[in-house]
Amino acid sequence: MNTFTITPLRQVRLAAIIFITLAWIVRADDVPHTIRLSPAINVTGTADGLECKIELTNRGTESVHRLRWHAEFAGVPQVWEDADTRLEPGTNLEVTHPLRTPSPLTEGEYPFILTTTFRDRSGYPFSSILATTVTNLLPAASAPAPLRILVYPPERLKHRGDLRVVAISEHAEPLNARIRLVTPHELETTTAEQLIEIPAKSAHSIRFPIHNIRGRAGRRITVSAVITYELDARPRCLVRSTTIEIPPHRGYLARYPMFWIAIATMLLLLFALCQWPGIAKRVPRTIGWIGSGWTIGLFMIILLTAHIPLDLLLRDTLTVGGDTPAHNYLASHLRTHWFGEGRLLTWSHAWWSGFPAFQFYFPLPYMLIALLSLLAPFNLAFKITSILGIVLLPFSVWLTARVLKFPKSVAALMTAAMFPFLFTDAHVMWGVNLYSTLAGMIASSLSFALFPLCLACAWRDAETGRPRIHTALFLAALILSHFFTSIIACLTIACMPFVQSRSSRRQALTALFCDGIPAVLLSAWWLFPLLAKQAYSVDFGDNWDVTLWRTLPWEAYLAVLPAAVAIGFACHQRHAAIRPWIWMTAAATVLFVIGTALHPVFVNIRLWPFIYFGILILAAIGSGFIIERFQCPFLAVLAIFLYMAIAVDNAGSLVRSWAEWNLEGLEAKPLATEFHELIEPLDGTPGRLAYDLNDANKAFGSSRIFEAVPHIIDKPILEGGLVNSALGALFAYTVQGEISERGAGYPAIVPPSDFNPQLGLRHLDLFNVRHLITAWEPLHEVLMADDGWKPDHQVDRWTVFSATSSNSGKIGVLDDLPIAVDTVDFQSAAVAWMQTPALLDQPFVWLRPRTAPPPGTRKIISQSDYEALVHDASLSKAGSRGLFSFDSDPVTLEEWTDHRIRFRTTAVGRPHMIKTSYFPNWRVRGPGASEVYMISPAFMLVIPSSDTVELVYGFTAADRMGHLATLAGILALIGAGIKRRLPRDRKKWRERKPSGVLKPHKP
Repeated sequence: MNTFTITPLRQVRLAAIIFITLAWIVRADDVPHTIRLSPAINVTGTADGLECKIELTNRGTESVHRLRWHAEFAGVPQVWEDADTRLEPGTNLEVTHPLRTPSPLTEGEYPFILTTTFRDRSGYPFSSILATTVTNLLPAASAPAPLRILVYPPERLKHRGDLRVVAISEHAEPLNARIRLVTPHELETTTAEQLIEIPAKSAHSIRFPIHNIRGRAGRRITVSAVITYELDARPRCLVRSTTIEIPPHRGYLARYPMFWIAIATMLLLLFALCQWPGIAKRVPRTIGWIGSGWTIGLFMIILLTAHIPLDLLLRDTLTVGGDTPAHNYLASHLRTHWFGEGRLLTWSHAWWSGFPAFQFYFPLPYMLIALLSLLAPFNLAFKITSILGIVLLPFSVWLTARVLKFPKSVAALMTAAMFPFLFTDAHVMWGVNLYSTLAGMIASSLSFALFPLCLACAWRDAETGRPRIHTALFLAALILSHFFTSIIACLTIACMPFVQSRSSRRQALTALFCDGIPAVLLSAWWLFPLLAKQAYSVDFGDNWDVTLWRTLPWEAYLAVLPAAVAIGFACHQRHAAIRPWIWMTAAATVLFVIGTALHPVFVNIRLWPFIYFGILILAAIGSGFIIERFQCPFLAVLAIFLYMAIAVDNAGSLVRSWAEWNLEGLEAKPLATEFHELIEPLDGTPGRLAYDLNDANKAFGSSRIFEAVPHIIDKPILEGGLVNSALGALFAYTVQGEISERGAGYPAIVPPSDFNPQLGLRHLDLFNVRHLITAWEPLHEVLMADDGWKPDHQVDRWTVFSATSSNSGKIGVLDDLPIAVDTVDFQSAAVAWMQTPALLDQPFVWLRPRTAPPPGTRKIISQSDYEALVHDASLSKAGSRGLFSFDSDPVTLEEWTDHRIRFRTTAVGRPHMIKTSYFPNWRVRGPGASEVYMISPAFMLVIPSSDTVELVYGFTAADRMGHLATLAGILALIGAGIKRRLPRDRKKWRERKPSGVLKPHKP
């Protein structure tokens, strides 16, 4: 009899069917909100008629805007609006409105239905209802209501359900009644009103089908059933209200936890039974693939689709949320210059008064976006690449285990351990996990998918003493993807020869050297200039006040025991490949504790993911080695994965809301039209744009949404992303603090600045800011009273102001040569100048070591003299004459692009300040000037010797060395590949028989 065997091809087909089926049935749930209004009404009689008093309490955690009331009394509709009111959390609002009534208003009971509509701070619409009964002149001795109604809502309303209303009559005769179901705008019923006849002393049941239109997950929504009838020729009514719960989003497993717990328990029991002699033989070995690492990785991707909506992922919209808006510009800028000019390291005027794009940041993720955008729309390419690291990490860990020749159970458990690692909610911005990726840490997520595979390939090469080309390629990709993974990988790889046996250390060192040198050469085009120009990068951040043992999730403590087992296996020479993971975890822990003492870049929170990752990996190795000793280990592996997934899958509700917020894009935000109306009039206008950092900006998708402005229109902004990428970050945050309620954050050497609009406006003029967007009322009032600014246009709560005062534009001409300062720390000197108002009228040239001053410089002072000058100036008031004083602008700008600045001037011989950040790649071309100098704060200064000056963004010696080194690395790898194939070809050639030799005849 033929038996059905699950071949590898059938395994793939079956997994694909499961994946497609679950991906098809997954439906987008709603984002949980914390807005809850509690209305109350009081209808009273006055000399002019009836009056309605509404009391509204905001019991949520977010402010509400655009309040509007729709009321209905005795069938007469009325609308009241209070669009300018903003109701903060925990506050009350009382409004009184006259109530229109039918004429005449007879005695009886009338329904009063009040619907309150409002918007949250992001512009999303909400509503709430309140239904009650108002009595008009009904005699006190009138008969009590002979009706009772009961309302039975659906237990949980995710998409649709039925609400049942039961009317119970105690009247001796049948009653004709009208039943109406009142719902807020989030819900909809197809039969809102029904006419019924209630039998005498009996009950009548009615069902109302309800559909969830836009009810947010986790909310409780009030609905009311209103029944009206006549009794003794008087109108009577009765109201009953109930709440319908919109269930919070849950993952596939968390929706039916008891079912999956039962499945996992049955697998464990079956695993225990298989240990009895003879029973394990009855279990078909062909189903072992269910507990393999690649299958668990595929299951993890399926579970991810419950939290990352595929329909939104494939929607062509601009990704927002957290720091993500800035990354859209980075990717589009790289795509433009890579495919248009063939350059990856370029200059951009879009942020920070100009910055070297990707010189101090990791280009690989954005190169992938650019390449993928050739096949798909840019927004889709961006979204897919942004989650690529999350998708690849489980499979990367599984391949790591296979490369290290770990048992299959170890490989499967290592893969399963990535589920709690990705879903941990211990942090939202330290790197790698889902929350950090959605917050904008795309490079960190993608780099971590390469990290374990690089370690595995390096260990294999060290153990065998044989370098491999793909190891060098993996290492080069890791270097180009993120700093912290590269550093931890280098520290781990450096220890590998020393944990080998003494006899094999030399060949391990040789193999790793042959892997590392090509990797460095392949990334030299980016790495060499980065190291050579570190003085122009900005250190950002400092250690966080976090304690390691308090921040680790509970599963990390459960993993300590199996991790100790893995360490025991390593100590007893059972499997040497465990040792790199022990060293990696130890190195990350040491840097977590003392890293900033070595260098400010080692911020402790960025090392935390490596520690948690190491603990989980070691625990998976220890557990896998134990399980592998038993029969049918795949049953135990699958049970452990299910228990683990059930435990963490319930924590994915916030992940889903973050993912929906990001992936639905700017276009789906309620105020998307307002955003475009706000910025599109600025397209192509002169000068830079600044904005006050305000939580109101989150209505567009992120408080940092304006960092994407250069991606959408042709308009540079003062602020930007990638704080460490430009000297302009030292000053933009100072200005932002001076014009905002709060600043986003400050580089390590920059003291935080408080709200100081007078000084801030002077700084805006210095940085050629011609437009300012404000949503903060104090700044708005200052600008309205300032003659130098005028409101340009207003959209909702945002106002765009434009500068009216004369401005030197992109290039200003100074009256005199500035004072030169011989300094070894020009960044601190520039920050001190920026924050000393009395020095703003006195520019300084920062002379770096071995740099000659501009010809004709009237004064050169030392660093100590400059510090004394700053101290004295801080005690005096700011000057007011300004840097630039001339009757007419002597500069005619002919070209201003990312790689060329060309202008004509009539002020030959006078110092010209070019308002873009200094960088050594900018050089003078032709006889127009001799050299480019750095002038305060960190702009460029040239002294023209002719009427035409041209500056180009070229290559420094470090750039050329990097290009040559990369070319050498490519040639070396090609040569190694050819050499590796030659011996194999020669062997085949030697074994080949000569063509003229006849084979002996076989009778």
